[in-house]
Amino acid sequence: MAGRLILVVLLLLAAACAEVGRPPGGPIDDIPPSLATVSPSSLATRVTADEPLSFTFSEKVDRRRFSRSLVIVPDLPLAPPEFDGLEVRVQPLFGWPADSTVVWVLLPSLPDKHGVGMERGASGAFTTGESLPPGGIRGRAVLDSLVNVGDDGPDWAILKARLTLDPLPDSRQRRPWRFADGSEDGSFELQWLRLPSGPYQLQVWLDRNGDSRRDEREPVATVDSLFVGLADSMLEIDGSLLRLVDLEAPVPVRFCLDSLPDAVAIVQTPQAEVAQSEGDSVDSVDSVVVTPVRVVLWTWPDEASSPVRTPVDSTGCIEVELAPGDTRWGAWLDLDGDLHWSNTEDGSSEPFVAADTLLVQPATPLRLPVAWPEQRLQWGALDSLRILPVPREAWSESSS
Repeated sequence: MAGRLILVVLLLLAAACAEVGRPPGGPIDDIPPSLATVSPSSLATRVTADEPLSFTFSEKVDRRRFSRSLVIVPDLPLAPPEFDGLEVRVQPLFGWPADSTVVWVLLPSLPDKHGVGMERGASGAFTTGESLPPGGIRGRAVLDSLVNVGDDGPDWAILKARLTLDPLPDSRQRRPWRFADGSEDGSFELQWLRLPSGPYQLQVWLDRNGDSRRDEREPVATVDSLFVGLADSMLEIDGSLLRLVDLEAPVPVRFCLDSLPDAVAIVQTPQAEVAQSEGDSVDSVDSVVVTPVRVVLWTWPDEASSPVRTPVDSTGCIEVELAPGDTRWGAWLDLDGDLHWSNTEDGSSEPFVAADTLLVQPATPLRLPVAWPEQRLQWGALDSLRILPVPREAWSESSS
C-alpha cells in the first residue's frame, strides 16, 4: 500500500515539472527559392561536350518538378538530374553538340520542398564553339484598343517573347528556340541566332499568370516566316506586326447594307425573287409590297447556342459582338416583324439569304459592308451575299 502511494506521488511530481512543448512544424516557409550560381556561366564559350550544367539554389528545390521546369534548346536527351544538397547537375546523354549554342530556361513554376515557387524564372546561354552567333530579332509590342487592361494600362514587365521552329517530320509541335522578357516600354530582344537562319515563328504575349507559357486568354501577337539574313545582325520587327490582341474577347462588328431599298415587292414566279418595285412590273395578284424593308441578321457561333437575331437600325446597319472564330450568319426580310424567319400568309417563306461563314478575327474592322447583289434577293438561298472587310482608315473617312 505504501509503495503504491509513493508511485502516485512521483507521477504527480513529474506532471507538475513537465514543460509544454512547441507545436510541430515550426514557422511557415514563404520565401521563394532563387538561383545563386550556374556553371557554365552565361555567355561562356568553348564549353566541353561532357561538362555538366550545374545550378546552385538558395534552398533545396522539388526534385519531381525540376525536370518539368527546365527547358534546354536544342532539345537533347538528358540523363536523370543529380541532386546534391543545394546543387542540381544536368548532363546530356551524348554530350553537348559541337560548335552549337545551348540556351536554358528555368521556369518560375519550379518550387522548393515546401511548394513555394520561384519569384522569377532565369535563363542563360553558352556555346561549345569559339563565340556566340551574332544574329538577333528586336521589336516592340503595342496593345490593340479592344484589349481590356484596366485604368493603369498594360504591365509590360510581364511581356514574353518566344521564337519557335517548324515541327520535325514526326511531330506536330513547334520547337522552342529562343526566349526573352520584355522591357518597361514593351520592347524585347531575342539573341544568339545564326546568320542566315529561319524560318521562325515569333510569338509575343502578356504572361498574366506568370507561367512563361502562352495561355489562350492572354493577349498575343504572332508573326510567321521570319528569316534572319546575312546582313541582319539585328532584325527589326515593325510595331504594326506586333499588335497584341485578345483571341477570346468578343469583337465588335458592324454590318451595313450598301443599299437599302425603300420598298420591295415579293413576286411569285418560278425563280421567285425580291426586287425593287420601281422599274419592275408587279402582278398585283401574286405580289405584295412591303415598306419599309425590315432586314434581320442572325449570327450562330456554334450549335450549342441559339442564333442571335438583330434587326437593322434606321441607318441600315447592324451592330453585334462576335467571338473570334467561325460564325455562321444569315439574313432575311422580316415581313411580319416578329424577328423570326417564318412563312407568309400564302405559305411561302420570308425571303432569306443562305447562311455563310464569317471568320471573325481580333481587331476586325468595325465596318463590314453587306452588299445586296444588283439590289435583288432570290427567293430562298443565295450564296452571293458577301462580306467585304474595309480598312480602319477607310471606315474613319466614310464616317466623318
